[in-house]
Amino acid sequence: MNKTEKIYVGPKQLKVGEHKASGRPFVRLKMKCVETGKITRPYRYLRGVNGSPEMYRSLQELRDELFGGQITPELEEQQPGQKYNYDIRAIFKDFYNHKCLQKQYDPAIHLTYDQKLRKYFSFLNCVGKILKPISHKRAADFTLEDFRKLRDLEVEMTNHNREYINEQMNKIKEIFRAAGERGFVPDSTVLAIGSLKNLTKQDGHVKGKSKVVVP
Repeated sequence: MNKTEKIYVGPKQLKVGEHKASGRPFVRLKMKCVETGKITRPYRYLRGVNGSPEMYRSLQELRDELFGGQITPELEEQQPGQKYNYDIRAIFKDFYNHKCLQKQYDPAIHLTYDQKLRKYFSFLNCVGKILKPISHKRAADFTLEDFRKLRDLEVEMTNHNREYINEQMNKIKEIFRAAGERGFVPDSTVLAIGSLKNLTKQDGHVKGKSKVVVP
């Protein structure tokens, strides 16, 4: 290694800021000179607007440059001796960001997209609100009983029908499956969450989908 070379010595979770004047997204890096040991904190500006798919691609490229592509986007660094040390907020955010990249979606210009894409992300945001009260819970500790209570609360606090609530809960299952595939939660958690059965007509305390009568 060249002694004049600077190495990154900051945290593995990169935090994105926004320049007040220009609105450009940036990351403040903590760099150390190998020869002198001097610490500097340069700014690295990202492409695109804050929160856009282009910004997330640029952020991932920076992660790859600093860490060799081994750090997972938007997830907290695990503590030594602890496995699956990610909270529910982190796995939801990771899922959301990957969907933004996959579907080329920028939240900042939501209204410019077609109805189908707007509906998908509006629904995903609603699911995020369901998870918000337990967002700081360790995802690996989320049990089937926790999931059942979460659904019961949604039934109690809303006037949604069975079909819509099932769709919401199935999206949460999908989020945990994705987290399991990426190694963020154990298989046992994914299987437990996936075992919650959908609401049916037998669950009479939850209304069914209204039928539209055409005259």
